[in-house]
Amino acid sequence: MNNSVNPGEIFYAPSHISWVQDRACLLLVNEATQATAQLVGFPAALWDWLLLGYRYETLIQFAAAWFALPPEQVEPVLRQQLHDWWAQGFLLDEEGEG
Repeated sequence: MNNSVNPGEIFYAPSHISWVQDRACLLLVNEATQATAQLVGFPAALWDWLLLGYRYETLIQFAAAWFALPPEQVEPVLRQQLHDWWAQGFLLDEEGEG
């Protein structure tokens, strides 16, 4: 994944990623590297939306509604979050890159 994202792109978690929704957070575990992430607020909601199979263009609209900001203002934040998860091995893109 580079810093440009196809509007219709779908992301998904590779098979070595486990997650559980706890009362206080959503916990991600990369079983291959033992890396973990605790997600709260927007990142936790974003993870749920990703796993429901929403396309990138829809995620932008959801993020805009979450933050009550125009889509062009939230898109860089969304893109950076996805890139960070991809770099940590938590996400794959449609081409299976991750």
